[in-house]
Amino acid sequence: MLPSTLRRPAYTGENRCWPCTVVNAAVVLVAAGLLGVVSIPLGAVALVCGFALVALRGYVVPYTPAFAPRLVAKLPVDLGFDHPPRADGGRESESLTGDHEVDGDALVRRLAEAGVVTADESGDLFLADGIRRRWGAGMDRLRTVSAGELAAATASAAPFPADGRVEGDGDWVVVTRTAETGDDGSPDGEAGDEVWLSRAHAIADTAVVAAVGDRVDALTAARAATPLRLFLETCPVCGGTVEETTVKACCGGTAGVYDNPETPVLACADCGEPLYEF
Repeated sequence: MLPSTLRRPAYTGENRCWPCTVVNAAVVLVAAGLLGVVSIPLGAVALVCGFALVALRGYVVPYTPAFAPRLVAKLPVDLGFDHPPRADGGRESESLTGDHEVDGDALVRRLAEAGVVTADESGDLFLADGIRRRWGAGMDRLRTVSAGELAAATASAAPFPADGRVEGDGDWVVVTRTAETGDDGSPDGEAGDEVWLSRAHAIADTAVVAAVGDRVDALTAARAATPLRLFLETCPVCGGTVEETTVKACCGGTAGVYDNPETPVLACADCGEPLYEF
């Protein structure tokens, strides 16, 4: 059986970007042809493996969603490609608390007092080394659990009673509040309210809440989860390197979680997953 990590539902099936597929198929054909000049068996292997990756993952050339649709659009003929429907209906990933009215300055002061973040002489903030190690270990573990286990863990990290479930072939974790706000200081809300998190954000946020949970209260930990994504160095989904970049909306691409067609973000250099929007 093929490892599930090879499959990318966000880029295949109904979400497949046909311009991306065409460009990558052409690249595979050219590469296999060049290798075939040197060795026919080597060219054949490259052809089979390349097409298999395109079929399973949608593309093999890094950053294809950023350039393939524009490249195809400039061709002198109309290939008749339509953008596939967004599986998430245009939904954006939210914060773990579902609470958007947070005093950022007060939150940073609380995290600094607890030793979660530190500042250098210029005032730039850094994540404490011990927190970073615990956060990384937590993401490594959550990356390997089942979708149901991740949903349950994410619901447990919420600062209110909640249940968790997965949607969209595991691409989304949905946290549903099971009780109204009481005297526990949790964010305002009613039973049935939902928070939707991308799988990447669910892994990152759940792990960071666990990492800082012994230094701050549950509500502060949950509220800190979204801004602390700024300190991500490895991708919660694949473990790849995180870089500052600009994503552009593309049919079937993870960049499509944003309405803005061009958005500065932290994203994974390997799988293209957007992790933090500036």
